[in-house]
Amino acid sequence: MSSDLRTIHDKLLHIVHLVCSDIRRLSQTALTKQIYDMADAIEFVPQVLINWRPEALSTIRWVLVNLQGKYPDLGVKYTRILDMDDVEFFNSYVRVPPDEE
Repeated sequence: MSSDLRTIHDKLLHIVHLVCSDIRRLSQTALTKQIYDMADAIEFVPQVLINWRPEALSTIRWVLVNLQGKYPDLGVKYTRILDMDDVEFFNSYVRVPPDEE
């Protein structure tokens, strides 16, 4: 994966959005342990984005891989978005690619 910083941030923000949506959906069930684990896995990402260091990406990916391993029934594979080719990401999730703004 060779993304520029803005695209990495866009991908991570989209993943945070998806995790929050999944947490909201799960909150209507009795899966409190999974809700806790998902929130725990993602809560640090906004702070990392503010104080970005390139090595943080591998840490975030590791956390997401572990979360997906613990809960393989998650509908969204968060690491798939993180690893997605930039063009595919923009075509799938973003209306205007950054170089066309």
